[in-house]
Amino acid sequence: MKSHQWVLIVYMVPFVLSVICGCTILGSETDRSVTGFEYPEVPEDYPRRVHWQRSEDERVKIAPEDVGRMELLSMVMVKLWSEGDHDFAGGVITNGIFYPLYPDVAYVTWDHSEKLDGTISWYVGHLLTTSNNDSDAIIDQLENGETPEGIRIVDYKSAGIDPYEFLSK
Repeated sequence: MKSHQWVLIVYMVPFVLSVICGCTILGSETDRSVTGFEYPEVPEDYPRRVHWQRSEDERVKIAPEDVGRMELLSMVMVKLWSEGDHDFAGGVITNGIFYPLYPDVAYVTWDHSEKLDGTISWYVGHLLTTSNNDSDAIIDQLENGETPEGIRIVDYKSAGIDPYEFLSK
């Protein structure tokens, strides 16, 4: 009877520890992300490295709380690419919403303040664009009533993609 208990303990401990720690059972591999989605097949022409294909040495340098966000970001961008959208330069997830970053797009929110005389002054509250664009120049132009040349202005609040909904389709 005692030998059966030891056998059970020897086989159960790695499993229980893997469940508690969120680790993979020794010797097994998973094709499922910490997000719950399966890792998508990465097209050969996809120009970025995805998180789950990085070396173990690279992955251990990433804070555990960032892993899910990075995997989700990579999965959404791979799916966009696979669907034929090759124009984005990157992407970000902000407040749970994915924003693809295009060289010719600036996502903008407007805010306002009321002056003592009751007039309202509008200004850019938030601007999201690629690092190659001059954010300060875009803000200055917008606040002066000008449209920046070659930049499409998109309403930040109505844009973006719910990554979980997008990946579930």
